[in-house]
Amino acid sequence: MATQLCNIIITRTSQCNLLEISKLHASLFGPGRFVRAAYRVRESVTHVSPFCHIAKCDGIVIASISFTKICIGNKPGALMLGPLAVNSSYAGFGIGRNLIQTSLNLARSAEINLVTLVGDLAYYKSVGFAVAPKQQILLPGPFDYSRVLICELRQGASLDYKGMIRPV
Repeated sequence: MATQLCNIIITRTSQCNLLEISKLHASLFGPGRFVRAAYRVRESVTHVSPFCHIAKCDGIVIASISFTKICIGNKPGALMLGPLAVNSSYAGFGIGRNLIQTSLNLARSAEINLVTLVGDLAYYKSVGFAVAPKQQILLPGPFDYSRVLICELRQGASLDYKGMIRPV
């Protein structure tokens, strides 16, 4: 773990960051990341969403957050968060939460209604996520309903979304 933080800069992700981000994902999640249901949603997406951000320390990518524009059922206006990755040397400093808040604020101002993810409620609850009602949101492949989380960026938005997630 880093004992002293450097000057951390958060910026939007660009194509030139993708190799560093890919290496970060490989080191944190290993090859198993490719078989997860959430990965299947985003595997065909080749563009970088304007909601994706990175955190750099002394010019090196130490964290990233990715978003995929999705429809749930046939309803657009939603995003899927993931993966969120923070170099383990920088874990515990709030970098991940800062990336989430930065991106959610941008999504809210862009009139995104809902953000969903597959993850741990214990971590994401503090930034506004809750467990989605069982069978409301579906993913390709096997997944655990208790890990499907949602964050309403517009009050009551979750009532408008039901069905399979697919990228836009």
